Parts: sequence; C-alpha cells; structure tokens
Amino acid sequence: MMEGFKLKDSKYTKKISKIEGKQIENILCFLREAKQNQDTEWRIHNDTIIENQKPDRALVLYINSQEDKLNGTAFWEHEDYGENYIESNSDEFNRMLIEDANDKSKWKLKSIIGYKQNRLLSYPCNYFHSKYPNKFKKSRRVLVMFYKIKK
Repeated sequence: MMEGFKLKDSKYTKKISKIEGKQIENILCFLREAKQNQDTEWRIHNDTIIENQKPDRALVLYINSQEDKLNGTAFWEHEDYGENYIESNSDEFNRMLIEDANDKSKWKLKSIIGYKQNRLLSYPCNYFHSKYPNKFKKSRRVLVMFYKIKK
C-alpha cells in the first residue's frame, strides 16, 4: 500500500463534486494492491473514522482488469449491528473490528459489486464491506478515497 495523499482542489475532487452535486473535501486517498499470498484476510469493516475525522463516503476506483470469476467489493451484515455501523462505545467498535473482522460466522454476505476496470464505486462510510474474495491469483489494484460532503 502506498502512503495516503490529499487531492485538494484537484480535477478529481472537482469531478466527484460534480457527480455528488455538492462540494466535497478529501480526507485521505491512497492506492492499494492485493496480490496472491498477500493481503489475504477478509478484514470486514467500515470506515466511520479516518484520520480522526468522520467521512461521509468511501470511494473505490478499480484500476486494472481482473480475473473472470466474481470479485470486487462485498457488503456485509453483522449479526448484532446489521448492514451499517451505528455508533456505540469505542471499545466495542474496536473489539468488533479486531475480533469479528475475519470471523465469517458473524457476518452475512449481502451483495457484491463486481470489479470492472475503471468502475468507480462510492458508498456511505458506515457500511460494512471488504474486498471480495479475500484471495486473488492476479494483482488487484484500487484507488481508495474517503471524503466529506461540505454542508
């Protein structure tokens, strides 16, 4: 994974602002790569706190072409919390993300958005999600961004 970077007032933030119909503020943006035998945990999570901020949305841009089998971004339902995280105490939130993130018995798969080169996916940050599947034969490269919608 590369170090995060800001895209303030870039053509990307302007384009996303146009899509959203409102100005956005980038919190963090980075490139992530998963390869065979690397980054193989499920890590089912949500992104309610990024860089000590609460983003409104997460964005994934699928960069490279992928295998023919089903893969992409999976959305999950937690056995206690449902499809999205409603704030509880930070101890419970951290416990859930550490202990439950790779325990598939705690989760029900709800949907998968298929990986397609140049597909842009944006979703609320409190949704539980993961890459899908958790292991790849080919490299999986994505650009990830977390942003706030300016009020």
